[in-house]
Amino acid sequence: EDVAKQVRTSISEGAKLLIGGADIDPPTEDCGGAFFPPTVLTDVKPGMECFDHEVFGPVLAIVEAESEEEAIKLANQSHYGLGAGIFTKDTAHGEAIAKTELQAGMAFVNDSVRSDPSLPFGGVKSSGLGRECASFGMLEFVNIKTMCIK
Repeated sequence: EDVAKQVRTSISEGAKLLIGGADIDPPTEDCGGAFFPPTVLTDVKPGMECFDHEVFGPVLAIVEAESEEEAIKLANQSHYGLGAGIFTKDTAHGEAIAKTELQAGMAFVNDSVRSDPSLPFGGVKSSGLGRECASFGMLEFVNIKTMCIK
């Protein structure tokens, strides 16, 4: 319901529905009510629901930028910072952007942002504190006892 509302709101704010959307019937097999069709929105801009808020569903919001600098500025403009992806022919340049310019807890170059149990998972800004998964994540779930004996 939340994802459908975010998509409908974004469309009412001026985003264009390229494919998918909230008004598609689920497949005939039982999905347990947890179905939302893969959706692509174009003409998404700052101030729209799908730009300003995290969408936890299969929604691709396409935001156009005139330059690399504008793209980085738009990415960092978000109050959230869970994951960021860069697709480029210049892998070293992509790595430099991911390392020094993007405000995200996870950055992937020429790969999709995803959770992997062998990698620390978590965001920055309003996307949370701390990490889960991998050795960093394990430390989030333990209580360390400090002892001092003289």
